[in-house]
Amino acid sequence: MIDIERLSPTAHRIVIYGEVTRDDLAAFIDFVKARDAAEEGGNVLFDFTAMASMPPLSAITLELANIVPLMRWVWRLGRIAVVSDEAWMRAASRIESALLPGVTYAVYDAGESEAARAWVLGNG
Repeated sequence: MIDIERLSPTAHRIVIYGEVTRDDLAAFIDFVKARDAAEEGGNVLFDFTAMASMPPLSAITLELANIVPLMRWVWRLGRIAVVSDEAWMRAASRIESALLPGVTYAVYDAGESEAARAWVLGNG
């Protein structure tokens, strides 16, 4: 599942949990395309602490087919916080942040979700 919560006019919290399906990813891509069409950036907190497994191949191919609007949206973001209980996910996020100059990343352990939220909202 993927839940998207608006934290403020310029910030969202996106929680990825349980089994992520192609339909879940399609809804997320619709969200991204709407932000892209409106040329909206802002800040995002991605919470992966309860993700059960990697999405199925059909979801990954959908993401790849929409990589252009996804990347345009990412480039418009100011701050991206990643919360995960998996060391590999935190490491991958740090690598991704190095590959995207101009986008500020912060990576948090599962117990630091409130700090991540504060940082995304500009309070930390």
